[in-house]
Amino acid sequence: MAEQSMNKESIPWGVEAIGAPNLWTQTGYGKGRVVAVIDSGCDVHHSALSSSIIASYNFTDFGDKHDVSDNVSHGTHVAGIIGARNFQNGLVGVAPYVKILVLKVFNSLKVESFRPVIDAINFASQWVGENGETVDIINLSLASKSENSELEKALKEAKEKNIFIVGASGNFNNAELGDLKLFPSYFPEVIQVGAVDRDKKIAPFSTKNNKAELLAPGVDILSTIPGNNEIALSGTSMAAPHITGLLALLLNIYSDKSIDRFIKSRLINEKSLFAHYENLIKIKD
Repeated sequence: MAEQSMNKESIPWGVEAIGAPNLWTQTGYGKGRVVAVIDSGCDVHHSALSSSIIASYNFTDFGDKHDVSDNVSHGTHVAGIIGARNFQNGLVGVAPYVKILVLKVFNSLKVESFRPVIDAINFASQWVGENGETVDIINLSLASKSENSELEKALKEAKEKNIFIVGASGNFNNAELGDLKLFPSYFPEVIQVGAVDRDKKIAPFSTKNNKAELLAPGVDILSTIPGNNEIALSGTSMAAPHITGLLALLLNIYSDKSIDRFIKSRLINEKSLFAHYENLIKIKD
């Protein structure tokens, strides 16, 4: 694949911070990988996203099964962080040539029920594209204080199929709450991601607990919203897709086994803050 030409200064700061541009040529910009974005839907006609969408399904009670219109902009923003592809104006995601499976599970910024989420995870685990594609990574930029055994079962089954699952740690300032467990990110099958700012400091809203695994850019993150627009938003919901996109790139370098070792060794944690490629070259099969 020919290397894309663009002004380095125009790359979103989070994409630059995790070192994604240094990996693009080597990893084919994430080509061949499929990410399931389980969220509020997506503007599948957005000029920076339309070529990245491989399929879409609606698991809510609103609209038909293919109506993934995004009423709150959340899912569109998450999808853009992962795979926006607009090299002309610099709005690119971490893995611009990844394919995105849009699975809509809520219509507001609150998770009312895990039922659609569970159904979407099971769907993603079993989904096969027209050319035999399967899901490599699931992104769950959502959080709830409620634990759910059926949700955990769905996550376990996805993990057993060698699907990586990335989740936002949640936006609760828990300085006085102690160890705050939010789901699904607290389940062991999920890579939990918190947020940092440009100064590599943990964002005050980023939930902390004893399962904290990774931190990624999550403050003032520029990405896509419906209507061919872009906006900067903050949240652990924005941090998680940075790691999702990074995994999509890395899967084109390392085997699943070696990346799993990288995650489990926690080379990226609350002390090192950012995901840097230099930390990964030590991983061998």
